[in-house]
Amino acid sequence: MQDAMDEQKFVQVVNLINKNPNNDELAKLNENGKNIFHIFAENVKDMGVNETLASIFVELKERQIDPTLLDNEGKNALHYACSAG
Repeated sequence: MQDAMDEQKFVQVVNLINKNPNNDELAKLNENGKNIFHIFAENVKDMGVNETLASIFVELKERQIDPTLLDNEGKNALHYACSAG
């Protein structure tokens, strides 16, 4: 899923989220201590708000993925969203 996020293939991300019923799998951290919310926030710069991005955000929140979790650098998803512009 991180690869799809990094390539800004957000429709594919929606499909992957919907195909994965396991919240624990979605909540896994990468080697930098980032969860999927961190990755999402890093990759939405200059995208504006659209239906696909909104659906990803809502789905992650409904699946109780923590957007306030601090990564290995002490940053949460909001830090990355702000720096992404």
